[in-house]
Amino acid sequence: MTDTKYSTEPDPRAIDLAAHLLGMNDFTITEVSMFSWMAKAHFGKTDDGQHFRLILGGHGAWELTFKDLGGAYMKSMTSGHIEETPAGVAARAAAAELGRKLTGHKVEVSVWMDFAGIAVGRHLKPTGDDDAHSFILLELSEDQYAIVKGDNPNPAFTDVLPEFEQKPFSQGMVSRFNTSRVSISSSINIIDQDAFCAAMGIERLNELTGDILARKMTTLAADAKCTGLSGLGCTDPVQENGFLKYDVHADVSDFGLLVSKARDRYEDCWGDDNWYPASPEDALYEVALASNANPSPDIMGFEFVSLNPVTDITGNLVVPTEEPKL
Repeated sequence: MTDTKYSTEPDPRAIDLAAHLLGMNDFTITEVSMFSWMAKAHFGKTDDGQHFRLILGGHGAWELTFKDLGGAYMKSMTSGHIEETPAGVAARAAAAELGRKLTGHKVEVSVWMDFAGIAVGRHLKPTGDDDAHSFILLELSEDQYAIVKGDNPNPAFTDVLPEFEQKPFSQGMVSRFNTSRVSISSSINIIDQDAFCAAMGIERLNELTGDILARKMTTLAADAKCTGLSGLGCTDPVQENGFLKYDVHADVSDFGLLVSKARDRYEDCWGDDNWYPASPEDALYEVALASNANPSPDIMGFEFVSLNPVTDITGNLVVPTEEPKL
């Protein structure tokens, strides 16, 4: 293999799959192009001069064909699914782990299912007691995912298929989970300055710091490590457009645990067990601000005005030392 530069990057699964299908490691991928909106064609040449084309879809289906003596790719081809080969084992495990990070459930990969007639995704089923929902994980490319929530019919009714929502509750890049840092920017409107200062344990508003906000505003309902966080902190607040603005940032040690705890807090506060966060930022907002262990914002003298994800973050994180106040 070589360090060839491609205008379209190869599907990282294609190299192992080609080695398995060709029965050799002595080949070169010479060109990669999009075959359809969710499949890539990998053109290659073996060391003995045989030219081949391997088409690999984002959902794992593949087709392999070779050039004939006239230089055209033959219409006869072999085909299959990557999960029927050793190259698909890692992909299946990765899908289950991604599903856990997105749903907070330990899941098993069931079958491939058609979604809305335009894509095929993996059916993920929770393996624990919380089995009210199942999911379709759509792997739209090697780094792009979407996940759709559905119900989970009684397993006794084997001929009843799950019903899924029409839109994903979360979509994005798989590589996002390679970075543990999660941050949100929050703006609040102080409606009762005396009540707010009392809640923060300060006498005047100009005494407020990021450290105080981390201890008093982001009061977790459980220990940070039990929430999937290895650190939590806030920036010093600033006045902006009449509101108080600060960033909350965290290091996540377990994305799946963070989602699970965010769902628990949402259900405890709002009586709704159907909610799933659209992103790690949504989950952090829920456990650290919206449904934390503090009294309601109006009692503390403020209201939330806006929430936005932050991508460029600086500053040190601290694990809150105070016990949660329920």
